[in-house]
Amino acid sequence: VTGNSNRHPAGSPPPTIDPNLNLEESLVKITPNLDAVLDFFTAPNMALIDNIDDDFGSGGVVVIPGGQPGAVKHLAAAAGKSGTLFLLDRDNLGHFNPSAATQGLAAVAIGRCWCAQSYYVGADGIGRILSSGNNTLTSWKVLTSPTTTLAKEWDAQATLGSDVFQKGFFTSISSNGAE
Repeated sequence: VTGNSNRHPAGSPPPTIDPNLNLEESLVKITPNLDAVLDFFTAPNMALIDNIDDDFGSGGVVVIPGGQPGAVKHLAAAAGKSGTLFLLDRDNLGHFNPSAATQGLAAVAIGRCWCAQSYYVGADGIGRILSSGNNTLTSWKVLTSPTTTLAKEWDAQATLGSDVFQKGFFTSISSNGAE
């Protein structure tokens, strides 16, 4: 996941995304030997978040294990400083569409994020993504039928004060699936 590049003057047309030269604010799928771009997703508001230093790459990406039930088998989720978590199809990331209101399979607000998401499967067999943004931890169910999307399960706010967790935080999960 990449961050910002050269800033674009206010009012200028959206920059051209070139998978060979310029993939700012993007999730990039590359070959194992790192010599070619296979696919990419660029946030639809790339020009804005690039200009105000709201790096898409600040939130990292979580690759969800393959073989998901439903039509979309290979998923990933990525977020950044602007506070949007995108659920994406790893087999068709979607490229760049600056006129799209949303892009990807789902886009949900999580709050400003210098963070990382985690993934686990609950006791009910449903996958979940834990995300953070600002001072809030949120659990999202990864729903795969009838459409692939994210559904908020719960959230909790840190009580240490907004000055401590104003940019999200890293999550990690340690589980063997049964405990």
